[in-house]
Amino acid sequence: MQSTYPKFMRDFFIYLTTIKGKSQRTRKEYEYDLTLLARFLMALEQDIPIHKIDEIDISTLTIEQVKEWTLEDLYFFLQYCETERGNSPATRARKVSTLRTFFGYLKTKRRLIEDNIAEQLETPKIGKRTPVYLTMQEATDFIGHIDEQNHSARDYCMMTFLLHLGLRVSELCALNL
Repeated sequence: MQSTYPKFMRDFFIYLTTIKGKSQRTRKEYEYDLTLLARFLMALEQDIPIHKIDEIDISTLTIEQVKEWTLEDLYFFLQYCETERGNSPATRARKVSTLRTFFGYLKTKRRLIEDNIAEQLETPKIGKRTPVYLTMQEATDFIGHIDEQNHSARDYCMMTFLLHLGLRVSELCALNL
């Protein structure tokens, strides 16, 4: 069920894009995180089975209900995200960032709440990822499989850049002449 957002959440999303300059993708991630949080806490409050969480309409959420939320509720939510939804530490860290920004907005910008419960919320520890790389033979094979067609010179150049400069695919695609 697609739900509409309460006014204070809609205002927050507008604030993210117009004032903070966040991208539409970031805004969608914030919307997803806050919707999931609201649905999770409403499910607990109303004794709704957790497997029906996607059916909960958050349009009736009030700021008074938000004021009742606690730091322990946020910890419980993050535990749910880890155990039931299989979120990685990096994903949970993004959710923590969302919560800090949202509650900070409600307290400092809108003055709708007195206490920012997310202020003390800690970010999950994120382990360092080992870089993924090709061996010299794998790189040679990769370059060797570029088809001899119309754009083979361009493709060869792009793949050489990708391998030698360690570019992300999005960075490679953003290059211009």
